[in-house]
Amino acid sequence: MQLKVQLKYFKPPIWRSVVVSSLATLGDLHRVIQIVFGWDGDHLHAFGVGGHSYSDPSFGLEETGEEEDVRVRGAFRGKIKVGYEYGFGASWQHEITLQKVLPWTPRLPTLRAWPSRASRRGNIPTRTRAGASASCTRRVRQR
Repeated sequence: MQLKVQLKYFKPPIWRSVVVSSLATLGDLHRVIQIVFGWDGDHLHAFGVGGHSYSDPSFGLEETGEEEDVRVRGAFRGKIKVGYEYGFGASWQHEITLQKVLPWTPRLPTLRAWPSRASRRGNIPTRTRAGASASCTRRVRQR
């Protein structure tokens, strides 16, 4: 599946286009996004799919399903866009768009945790440029 991952609210646009296996999970997609944007994964994140949120269960986010339970093909079933938020303090909002469904090919890696092809536009934002006035929109479950 060819996906376009675009940071919202930035001019000029900042995006990456990647090809991932339809068997990849949202957790795999998170790792791909980290690679193609050059980030190190040290912030909380969540996906928004059809009114439901999915994230890493170790974060303890309220009303959030497990990202490893949802495959990319299921997330885009009947939908063209999926949301992704990274860094709840900076609130980097992304829009993930299904560009095309590609035929299966043995050249795609069986290990799903990296993009097999990527193109890009725009430099990644620094922490000081990205949404400094944004507020945290997620609640952490009390333990």
